[in-house]
Amino acid sequence: MKPIVAIFSIVLAVVGSTLHAADAPKQPSPEMRKLEMFIGKWKYEETEVATPFGPGGKSTYRATDRFVHDDYFVEERATGHSPSGPVSWTWFGWYDQESGVFRSTNFESGGRVVAGTFSIDGDSMIGFGERKLGDRTYKTKSVYRWSPDRKSATYETSYSEDGVTWKLWYTGKATRTGR
Repeated sequence: MKPIVAIFSIVLAVVGSTLHAADAPKQPSPEMRKLEMFIGKWKYEETEVATPFGPGGKSTYRATDRFVHDDYFVEERATGHSPSGPVSWTWFGWYDQESGVFRSTNFESGGRVVAGTFSIDGDSMIGFGERKLGDRTYKTKSVYRWSPDRKSATYETSYSEDGVTWKLWYTGKATRTGR
């Protein structure tokens, strides 16, 4: 009986490791190269409108974006000041090879987690997400436009209660300050 158990254990170990290896892509998708425009050190300057998310006013942030985990993800770490006070976040963006879309998750100071999807076409990016506030869920839409030299970008983010009527949340400019 013991030899059968040993053989069965070996077969399970070999099959299990083979299946696990087959699940993982051998390299990041070529689509990840589109995220190279994010890489570097950035300064963000924004003008926010008073919304259900907070008061209006000026915001400034500093961020560093880099490829992580064998280039499967882009990570952005940022800190700064908004009209509501000091803020920080860690953002991850990646290309989901199974569904064929870019995805993102943002972990913000205060414990908020925001997930979304986005697409990139040349020097433009458009992203969609949802943001919960109390018992309400708002849809968000962000549009970024990079300069041809990729040293700066302008952007605006809007929100909607119904996905039809959109209201401006903030506009901004990102300037690359280093690699």
